[in-house]
Amino acid sequence: MAAALGVLLGVLGLLGEPAGGNKVLHSLRYLFMSVSEPSPGVPQFMMLGFVDGIPFTRYDSERGRMEPLTQWMKDGVEPEYWDRNTQIAVQSQRVGAVNLETLRGRYNQSRGLHTIQWLSSCDLLSNGSVRGSFRVGYDGRDFISFDLGSRRFAAADAVAEITRRRWEDEGNEVERWTNYLEHECPKWLRKYVGYGEKELERKEPPDVHMSWKEEHGMLILSCHAYGFYPNTITVNWMKGDEIWDQEMEWSGIVPNSDGTFHTWAKIEVLPEERDLYRCRVEHPGMLEPGIFTWGFQVILRKPGFDPGRAELKQLHGKGEEGGGRAAGVYPRGSECHPRMNKRWKAAVWSPTGQVAQATEGEGGSSQLAELKAVQLALDIAEREKWPKLYLYTDSWMVANALWGWLDRWNKANWQRRGKPIWAADEWKDIATRVEKLPVKVRHVDAHVPKSRANEEH
Repeated sequence: MAAALGVLLGVLGLLGEPAGGNKVLHSLRYLFMSVSEPSPGVPQFMMLGFVDGIPFTRYDSERGRMEPLTQWMKDGVEPEYWDRNTQIAVQSQRVGAVNLETLRGRYNQSRGLHTIQWLSSCDLLSNGSVRGSFRVGYDGRDFISFDLGSRRFAAADAVAEITRRRWEDEGNEVERWTNYLEHECPKWLRKYVGYGEKELERKEPPDVHMSWKEEHGMLILSCHAYGFYPNTITVNWMKGDEIWDQEMEWSGIVPNSDGTFHTWAKIEVLPEERDLYRCRVEHPGMLEPGIFTWGFQVILRKPGFDPGRAELKQLHGKGEEGGGRAAGVYPRGSECHPRMNKRWKAAVWSPTGQVAQATEGEGGSSQLAELKAVQLALDIAEREKWPKLYLYTDSWMVANALWGWLDRWNKANWQRRGKPIWAADEWKDIATRVEKLPVKVRHVDAHVPKSRANEEH
């Protein structure tokens, strides 16, 4: 079953694409898969329903009954719903088996493993309109599709053209799919959104991670967005102020098992141009689009804030040799992570490059930027009159300083081995301010070797 689910989720991931001028408010998808030779974990027929990318119903030939996958579906519909939709799924199973045999014969193929997959989809758009489509694939390739806007079928090859002519000449398939996509599908989508409104209307901003690796003298830059909801997101690579979508490889939007989503975008660049590229991420859970560069990140979380209402400041820095990462992280497992404790909300970032630029040429720019970022965090907390600051940092130097080094340096009169410690003025300022404002520090991994990061400066 897991294998079959993986196939269907992979298909769904390929369907996701950045929204255009009209935003997708809600979506309903039904994915079907029929195979000629079932195997362990891959039933002869399987059907999955998705609302806003979240699996909410399932049917397969081994269980033989439509089942809910969310609590809000269990609570929201009457028992007759499951009987009625089980009958629909059984009929779809029969149709899938017949279509498999038909296409195998038309393609003049021998017996063996063959698959047919089809997808019905409708979206409620921000301008009040409906977008819908129906797609069929055979053995992993496009076969035929129907678009609600054009009300026409499109065939992928000569064999599919036979099906297209028959369906359009008869007329009933065009009418049937137009009615379903324009009326029935949106009607049920609105009902499902009503059942799961609390779950479906939530907004969880993405964890954004950047990485790079060298291949054949070029760099492959990757920008990953994890754990976001809803599934509407745009991830772009930028060179300067220009978006480079044409040269970008995009994974699509793929569901996670916890009801969130992940995606990534990659681009190949010259090694000497790495620092010219930035990753732009736009999501409903973010106060504004984030533009991520290579460097140190601080995440601020404020008591009582709604997700996306605090600030995250990002500064410039260098990656490790052979690879690097800059991360805007919402750490799992934290007692004040928004999914673990609703009193502490997540923050999204607001781009600031000024601090990084101000530190260049002063020596140890990336480390000095880390201190400036802490000062920025304290500035915000003091300005907003926060009772406490929760500081997430990927710098062991900052974490260790706030965990105890500051007291040790203060007792040593801000000297080490008879010489002033590095950046003594900045550390003194931080020490004075954290005496007045409680600060809780958590270190988050950014692939920095602890043996190096623990060195005192």
